[in-house]
Amino acid sequence: MEEIADVEGIKCNSVRAKLREPIKRFDVRSKAHLTALAIRRKLN
Repeated sequence: MEEIADVEGIKCNSVRAKLREPIKRFDVRSKAHLTALAIRRKLN
């Protein structure tokens, strides 16, 4: 998550907070699962 924060220019806690909603919304258990779902659905 630190790499994402560095690239986006935000704090690591902000990345965690922004990921909580889609993880809950799509009912996935991990960031890896969320990423796989996004790739399958061709989301950017």
